[in-house]
Amino acid sequence: MKETRRWLTSDELRVEPHSLLSVVISAEGSVATHVDVFVTAGDTVDRVLLARPSKASRFTIEKDHAVYFALPGAGEYTVCALPKQLDPTFRRIYPPLPAVTQTVTLAARPVSHQVLINVSC
Repeated sequence: MKETRRWLTSDELRVEPHSLLSVVISAEGSVATHVDVFVTAGDTVDRVLLARPSKASRFTIEKDHAVYFALPGAGEYTVCALPKQLDPTFRRIYPPLPAVTQTVTLAARPVSHQVLINVSC
């Protein structure tokens, strides 16, 4: 910006308040191969969402470092992790693994937060 003299304007600096949440999964000793993660507002989770999540991000164990969410702002949220054991050939169906939920309170500052979810059985 210094070289081009194209500085940020006050309109570009005005953004809606938001929070960024990084979810790191610890699955040491778990049989899970993937974890579907989603975040809901508040400190309770509708059981229907645990059975059929509307929109989840997939975390691949031993491949991914984290999954990320842009949330509307500060407040209480519940992170839901649904561990899954998937057969790469899709010939075997494994029994469901228990869901893990964790409530987090995000402050207005800093805007970036990180939470560790342990899905080990």
